[in-house]
Amino acid sequence: MRKLGLTLTLITLWAAGPTHAGPLEDVQRLVAKASAAPVTFSDGTSQWIGNPFVYRTSNGKAIIVKAADLKLDTDGASKEIRACDNTSAAGTALPGPKGKPTDANITPYFVLPGCADAANKAACKAPYKQLGMQLGDLATVISGDKIAFAIAADSGPEKKFGEGSIQLHRQLGHEVVGKVAGRPKCAANRSLASETYLVVFPGSNKTWLPNDRIQQEAGALWNGLLSEEAEAK
Repeated sequence: MRKLGLTLTLITLWAAGPTHAGPLEDVQRLVAKASAAPVTFSDGTSQWIGNPFVYRTSNGKAIIVKAADLKLDTDGASKEIRACDNTSAAGTALPGPKGKPTDANITPYFVLPGCADAANKAACKAPYKQLGMQLGDLATVISGDKIAFAIAADSGPEKKFGEGSIQLHRQLGHEVVGKVAGRPKCAANRSLASETYLVVFPGSNKTWLPNDRIQQEAGALWNGLLSEEAEAK
């Protein structure tokens, strides 16, 4: 009975978080104390496409990406789901159970900037590696009053940062499946048209996780980050 009571208490603390502010106010407060986290692309430039802002938190434990919107990634989902996305791929950089792709329609994942379209692949050091990240890393994702937790399960274009799976969009209140007239089974390739923050925890994880573990572990990292920020005031 005591163990059950302790478990319920921990769940309550995780849900409430260490502050009384909403998630948007929390992340904006972190950004106010953060510093720029620059990278150098293979062509020698450092300007991201779409102008996302990339910061490192004051304690160095997280990278915050502030993007104007959240693009959609359908990789790893079934052919029917991917049918409306002509840039989709059957596989993902991080394999799921039994070596199968991580399914974009099931797993809330985000995409790391890699070297796929690099101007000079021989000279490309994946931007996510420059930021200390790895496939499997966990993140808190915030858009408006919505908060979700995600895993880094795919890599994409070198100069783009701010792309998430169908399930991540869904958890942020943006359903894309069944939104194309006459094609009820595919995912409409539409961005979440709202400023989005990805708070990534470099080195936090390196293997596929089920959704409940993603939520639990990323949620704990997020609350820990907020607690440290509150104590540092």
